[in-house]
Amino acid sequence: MRYAVYRYYDINNKLLYVGATVDVHSRNRVHMNGAEWRDWVDHATIKWYGSKEQAAAVEEAAIRNEKPRFNKGNYFVGAGRPRIGEPPRPRPWEALGMSQRTWQRRRREAKA
Repeated sequence: MRYAVYRYYDINNKLLYVGATVDVHSRNRVHMNGAEWRDWVDHATIKWYGSKEQAAAVEEAAIRNEKPRFNKGNYFVGAGRPRIGEPPRPRPWEALGMSQRTWQRRRREAKA
């Protein structure tokens, strides 16, 4: 059985989240339906591995070394998670001072 390590990035190519799974499509659906960071996602990468242990080791190393912003289950130093009591981060379009519709249009245009 193959296992995937996937990474979600924002429009500035900053790593948002790293995960490992056997079913990428199901996992993506879960993230895109409920993750607090889903509106920040611009693109994702997937790399396949031959064993669960290998994928888990790659995922752990990525969390430890690449410091994704939103990995909740990661207890590694410097993970970049917001601390309890911090105000919520603005959505990407708010941070850029534009409407959600304009931001989505520009994302589509940038990918074309």
